Amino acid sequence: MTATAARSARSADADQERRPRPALPLLQAEKGLKGSDGTSIYLVVVENAALTDAQLVLQALGVQDAINLDGGGTAAMWIEGQYTVGPGRLLPNAILLAKP
Repeated sequence: MTATAARSARSADADQERRPRPALPLLQAEKGLKGSDGTSIYLVVVENAALTDAQLVLQALGVQDAINLDGGGTAAMWIEGQYTVGPGRLLPNAILLAKP
């Protein structure tokens, strides 16, 4: 590859990175969410849901503040020593809630 071709390839890669990605959270998949109603913390995994579906679940629980976590194959929930949902692959990150 010539230097000019290499520069063109790098430029094309940079242009691709700058383009907006499709609204992936709107697709139906597992959605992992963390939220609070001011007194309780909720960790929720909604299966086969669009982000708006997950929003309705949180609203039904009375959640006031929430964050959408990574979904899809990494979505999982571990309660009392076993998975209650997922995972579809290894989990490199986790949110851990433990009693003091």
